[in-house]
Amino acid sequence: MTFFNVAEMIPWPNGKRIYDPHNIKAVMIGEFRSPKQNEWYISGAIPEAYRAYTDYNEESKYQIAKLVRTKTITETIYVEDL
Repeated sequence: MTFFNVAEMIPWPNGKRIYDPHNIKAVMIGEFRSPKQNEWYISGAIPEAYRAYTDYNEESKYQIAKLVRTKTITETIYVEDL
């Protein structure tokens, strides 16, 4: 699964931030079509998630995405004595 950064401001419920925005990413849901209003889609030379503010015309097709909350874990393992 590929995670994409979110390029737009996230519309939080009631205007209050409920999660750390650094832990919000976008994933593709497997649909390739014109985004509807308020849907997220993947675009750009460096792919990022954008929100459609209006319905896009039928000629503009993108990978549709959804936002997910993520958790980054860094793991250190023993390799050998020096």
